[in-house]
Amino acid sequence: SAPSQSDNNNNNEIVQNGQDQEWEIRCLDFNHHVIELMVVRWIEGLNSQTQCSFTIHNIEEFEKAKNNHQILFVGFFNSVQDIEYKLYEDLCKQYKWEHDIWSYEPSFAVVIENEEFAKTLSENIPGLIVYCEFKEHAWIFNGPLTDRGAIRSFVETERYPYFTQITAFNFKQYTQELDLPLIWVAIDDEYESYVKKVGRFYENFGIEYKGYLSIIWISSNSYMGHIRKLGFPFVPGVMYIDEKNNYKQLYDPQSSILDYDKIKQFIDSCLDGSGQLFIKSQDENEIERAINNDREMMQKDNVLIKHVNGNELADILERNEAKYAKYNVVVFYYAPWDSRCAQFHPIYERIAEILLNEDGTEMYDDLLLLKMDATENDTPHDIAVYPKIYLYRNEMWPKTTSNKNWAVYSKRREEHRFVKWIQQQCGYEMDDDDTVQIGIDSNGQQQSIDNADKENE
Repeated sequence: SAPSQSDNNNNNEIVQNGQDQEWEIRCLDFNHHVIELMVVRWIEGLNSQTQCSFTIHNIEEFEKAKNNHQILFVGFFNSVQDIEYKLYEDLCKQYKWEHDIWSYEPSFAVVIENEEFAKTLSENIPGLIVYCEFKEHAWIFNGPLTDRGAIRSFVETERYPYFTQITAFNFKQYTQELDLPLIWVAIDDEYESYVKKVGRFYENFGIEYKGYLSIIWISSNSYMGHIRKLGFPFVPGVMYIDEKNNYKQLYDPQSSILDYDKIKQFIDSCLDGSGQLFIKSQDENEIERAINNDREMMQKDNVLIKHVNGNELADILERNEAKYAKYNVVVFYYAPWDSRCAQFHPIYERIAEILLNEDGTEMYDDLLLLKMDATENDTPHDIAVYPKIYLYRNEMWPKTTSNKNWAVYSKRREEHRFVKWIQQQCGYEMDDDDTVQIGIDSNGQQQSIDNADKENE
């Protein structure tokens, strides 16, 4: 809301006094319904006075409506003058502008000015109940019907069909908000008849495994980049992803994705954990190309930092305890296209050289320095910013068990700082260094740069 004149006057005084002003941030809620409805309808062009929803008068009409509509919203109101009714109508009209975000087409009905009949269906008047043909139970909205944001959130987070296409509109819902594992079915959707055939096939599995997982399909024509990111070697393909437990399983690429027995066996093995974990990994040729790029960049044949793929890193951090439990492990997660990563590659190599004895042997025999292309391999963490550098200590197994066992480098990427950080994190004996680098802080006082770093952490 805009500041009042008195606010402006106060603001002028505060600015003149050089003091910081504390603003009150307010959002107009639906108690200001007259303004809100006018704004919404003006912005979205929803000026029609025609009733958008249809009226249900008795139980026979109600049962018929449930049977004839895939998703049915039923609002219960005392009067057409109720603000809750007007907001409900507005939601109905807005759907007509946003119908592409729905996997199934919803319908809107009302029971209005019929209290006796309404109470046979709903305990709350005003109230909202949603019926869906692919859900066993109705959804009851328990919040205030004047809170349109809450209603939309309720609708968007609760309406998950048994099998649907994933798009930019519902991607966040399925990958971040839905608390269930996902079966991804990657297909070429050029032919509608094939899409329908796949849909009928997997919808039956969605019904059978309701509450245990959700099944979605993704178009190779529209989202091939994301299909590759997930690690699909071929299309069509099927993959199980449980983000909560960091578990992926790939269906046999050589088998038909419409083989009922094999798909059922695959899903069962995913849910009971008897299947084989899938980790997206570069092959040997891709790793060799990355090593050759390093050799060319460093202008040296013997590169000290080892490239690893997803499977190798999983062995080092989680799977091969006998071989790798004793090591502290530093991993530089990089993206080939990132300029800051390109700058750090030679710095990281020089760090490896610093950590060698005069005779060329390793200074610490329980330290591994690794790097991995995080865009072409699955990582134990969600890497969204590059470069990302983790140090996993040898205090726990698996090394990724707890965030208490790893540290993320956040200082300036310089050799002496990085080496000192490794020594501190791993508990290695540090060389005495009487040299102190001095800087000037924001108050104009001299200060050790290392002390400044500590204060900024």
